[in-house]
Amino acid sequence: MLDDEVLTPDQLLYEVNNLMDSREYEEAYSLVLKCLSDSQFQIPNVYSVLSRLCLNIADIYSRADKEKYEFYINTGYRFAKTGCSLNENHPGCVKYVALFFERKLWLKGTKRWIEKSFDLKQQLLKSLSFDQNDPIILHKIGLWCFEVTGWTWVQKKFAYALFKEPPRSSYQEALKYFLSAEGRNPKSYSTNLLYIARCYLHLKQPNMAKHYLEQCIDHESEDDEAEQARLDASKLLEGL
Repeated sequence: MLDDEVLTPDQLLYEVNNLMDSREYEEAYSLVLKCLSDSQFQIPNVYSVLSRLCLNIADIYSRADKEKYEFYINTGYRFAKTGCSLNENHPGCVKYVALFFERKLWLKGTKRWIEKSFDLKQQLLKSLSFDQNDPIILHKIGLWCFEVTGWTWVQKKFAYALFKEPPRSSYQEALKYFLSAEGRNPKSYSTNLLYIARCYLHLKQPNMAKHYLEQCIDHESEDDEAEQARLDASKLLEGL
C-alpha cells in the first residue's frame, strides 16, 4: 500500500505494523507524518505508534549520532504528550510518555534525574496500572529501584536537600521487578538479565549472579545495547 492510498487510520496502522515488522522504522515514520496533516489521523492510537517509531529510531542513533538521538527522544515525547492530551488514559501514550521522560532526564544528567525521580516513578506506575504484565515497564521500574538504591553519598545528600523524604528502595525490590519482567518475556532482553545478575551480586548470591550473567552473554540479540550488556556481563563474570 502506498501512502497516498491510505484512507483510514486502521489502514495506516496496518501498513505501519508491516513496516515495523521489517524494521523499516524511518519509512514508517515518514508515512505517519505525511498522514498526520489530515485531522482523521490526529488520534491517540496514531500518536502512540508515532511515539513508538521515534523510540525505535532513537535507539538506532543512540551511539552513532547524539543529535539525532536527542531529536527523536524529544519528538517522541511531544507526540506521546499530544496523544495524552486527547486521552489522558490511553495506555500506549501513557507508556511512551513514561519511557521518553526517563530518557530525557538522563540526557540532562543525574541531578535532573534525582530532581524528577518521584515524577518518573509516578509515570511508570501509571503505565503499569494499564498493563501489569508489560516487561518493558517492569524493567524500567526495576531500574528506578536499582538507581535509587545505588546513589552515592553525594547523590543522597543532594536528594535530602530537595525532599523531606527522599526516594528509597532496595536491591531486593529492584530484583523483584527485574524477575517479573523476565517472567513475562523470558530471555528476550539481555539488559534485564544483566541487571538481575547485578542485583544478585549486591545481595551476595554469586551463583545466581553467574547463572544470569551466562544467560546474558549467550543472548542472541545483535543490537548495540545487547552487545554492551554482553561486554559488561563478561567483565562481571571474570571477577567471580
